[in-house]
Amino acid sequence: PEQLARSAGVAAMMDRTACPRPLEEAGGDDGPDNTVQPMDGREVSVSCSIPTAEVSISCSTPSAEGLAAGGLGAGEADVPKQDGPVRRPVLLAALGLIAVAACAAVAALTAAENDGGDAEVSIRAAPRRASGNASGVGMEAFTDAGAHGEGCHTVREGEPCHRHVTWAMRTGIHTNPDWYPGLHRNSSFVEFQQFLALEDGTSDCPRPCGSVPTARPSPTSPARPREPSRHMVGGHHWCAAPVPSDGRNLKDCSARQGSQRVKVLTYNLFWWNLFGRRNGNGGSAGSLIRSAGSPGPFDVMGFQEADDVWWPLRDAGMTQGEYESESALGMAVVWRAVAWRKLSAGVQRIAEDRPDQWYGRRGVLWVRLQSLTTARTLLFANHHGPLPVGTGGICGGQATAYNILGLLQRNAGPSDVIILTGDFNADGGSETFRTLHSCIDHVFSGSSFGGVDHVFSNCAGSVQEATNLGPGGSDHDALMVVFHV
Repeated sequence: PEQLARSAGVAAMMDRTACPRPLEEAGGDDGPDNTVQPMDGREVSVSCSIPTAEVSISCSTPSAEGLAAGGLGAGEADVPKQDGPVRRPVLLAALGLIAVAACAAVAALTAAENDGGDAEVSIRAAPRRASGNASGVGMEAFTDAGAHGEGCHTVREGEPCHRHVTWAMRTGIHTNPDWYPGLHRNSSFVEFQQFLALEDGTSDCPRPCGSVPTARPSPTSPARPREPSRHMVGGHHWCAAPVPSDGRNLKDCSARQGSQRVKVLTYNLFWWNLFGRRNGNGGSAGSLIRSAGSPGPFDVMGFQEADDVWWPLRDAGMTQGEYESESALGMAVVWRAVAWRKLSAGVQRIAEDRPDQWYGRRGVLWVRLQSLTTARTLLFANHHGPLPVGTGGICGGQATAYNILGLLQRNAGPSDVIILTGDFNADGGSETFRTLHSCIDHVFSGSSFGGVDHVFSNCAGSVQEATNLGPGGSDHDALMVVFHV
């Protein structure tokens, strides 16, 4: 037990394993005793990862009872029997030194054949009966670190990002080329990984190593090319964003005061309370939507905190078939399918909560639609912003705003009506709001939480009506805006 405690202490200080520090090295009695307890046997695994080689050496020490009996467990290495007890610390140390030497030798051989590259060596002591989630935690920590820009890593087969890259190369670029502006069917693996690392946000891909050729705009993409500046905002976090040299202006509307009516709604449903605790509050949110939609049906609606958006929609008397929806990251976009057809849709993570109020990464869910009567095209984007309110999360308000604006530019067609809605968790005085407002016109805001629910559009001059519908049982206002474009 003393040797195991010392081993756990070393492992915790190395920060290479999930081993807790033992109580006697933690400096007091302020927490639970995390000292690793003896097991039937221990496994020492030494792994060495090099760009072109992997070596894994493992050995198991028999249990104390097995040693006393002079026997070995099933599947263990055949070592000579000894008279008397075997000193496990010595055996463990010897095996560890042999394994480290083997890793060093392989690293030296590989370095001689390649132009270098960092070798990563990790030593892990763990129970033979490891917990089922240990590998998942380790991989999550690895991909998050890569996504946060702490170094580079070109992914290999078996890693989660590798699946995203290969799917994009084999399927995505062929079926939805507009999702990958700047890429084409012959783009390299590294180019696709670079795009997913910097632009997609949903794949948790790290930045690849090596040079990446300058991306060329895709001829099938509706995005308008912009020249970003070299100045970045957001620090070294994964959600940092370049400041565009042209200001990223989205205030041009190709049609004003037209015949196409577009009636939109944005609504944070306060799901955990209104539906989780109060079971829908007698259909109060649905009643609000039904009443507001009675003079004329909604064309497109954006919801936040919407775990099952069809619950309030059914309460409002809406049916699937008449309406269709896209959902992701607790958000939903719903459109009137008998009046609009979907051209494309997507979701991208663009921000993350600060650690002091962390619920996760935040994104934008968007749908591009075309009117069945006028052929007018619409890009509708729905956002639920990072916490704490007014901060812009770990990357700040400027980065959050520039990431949103970049997404709109990449996915909007040259004549699209652009409508951006949501609970931004940012009021009118925040950096997020000010940066957005400098590039796309502000249309309307609610009053809850100091006014964090907003509607923006490039066609703000075409607004015919803007109404605060009230909370309907939520802690946020439902906002309705009617455009004529």
